[in-house]
Amino acid sequence: MRAQIDESGVLFTAQRSFSLWKYGVGHSQLLIRSVPSGSQEFCMDIKFEGVAAVKLAAKYNGVAIRLVPEEESARLCEYAGVPPKWRSELVAISLGLHRGSDQVLCQSVSVLYGGSDPIVVDPRDQEVLWQYEG
Repeated sequence: MRAQIDESGVLFTAQRSFSLWKYGVGHSQLLIRSVPSGSQEFCMDIKFEGVAAVKLAAKYNGVAIRLVPEEESARLCEYAGVPPKWRSELVAISLGLHRGSDQVLCQSVSVLYGGSDPIVVDPRDQEVLWQYEG
């Protein structure tokens, strides 16, 4: 499933509360999770793979995933020390509802839905709602 970009540059939105859940430097993965609450019976995860740089808040009340403009993306690559030959494999993503400095430099990002246990979610219980690769 390839992401579609709307006229505002937003790739994906969700009006749920998300928290920084897990960051694995060894596997270069970042997970941001929205746990079930109220009428929401399943978890929603935003999973970043091939992470080279992270500049995020710990919590979000809603997210709007956008591509970071090319100039900002180049600065983030420079900051992270990404060699020029690998930069074409990465994408810079902004996460906040309002355009700002919340960014992740990664190879891909996926939004997953499923699993009712807020602590341990079996990947087999999740479906891919949306994904984007650099």
